[in-house]
Amino acid sequence: SCGYGAGLLVVDSVVSNNLGLGGAGISVHDNGYMTVRNTTVTRNIAKVAGGGVHCMRTSTEGGMLITNCVISYNAATNYHGCGIMDGYLTGATSSGLLEVVNTRIIGNGTNTSRYGGGAFIYTHGTASFHNCQIISNNLGLNNYSYGAGMYVGTGSAFVIVKNCLLAD
Repeated sequence: SCGYGAGLLVVDSVVSNNLGLGGAGISVHDNGYMTVRNTTVTRNIAKVAGGGVHCMRTSTEGGMLITNCVISYNAATNYHGCGIMDGYLTGATSSGLLEVVNTRIIGNGTNTSRYGGGAFIYTHGTASFHNCQIISNNLGLNNYSYGAGMYVGTGSAFVIVKNCLLAD
């Protein structure tokens, strides 16, 4: 995890079996930048949000680049973003960037999660997914569960999904 304006580079790694409140696997906050490349992020559990990879911004800075990764079997047990969570704090005017390329987002979620089993996008910035597989992600079967594969929240600016497989 890293804080205000910091940079984080994770390459050729395995991030697994971590527990946390938010961002159990990898997390960057307060306008930080994160690059995750050739890495497996698996079996991490966040109590609130961002089980696998988590980015929370407070202004127009910050972002994530995730390329050639596997993000699998992560959970956010009480709220959202089991695999990937990209968002901003209430009242912030975030316009950061999320780019996910050649990545498998598979088997993330729990039966108590509410939004975005595979990915939760809630940002005023741009999010793009290219050549990805977003498969077999799940959420609880209740009246408040949306987007088992991907959830794009109200107010999100622009999401691009190109040459991706989204499936059960």
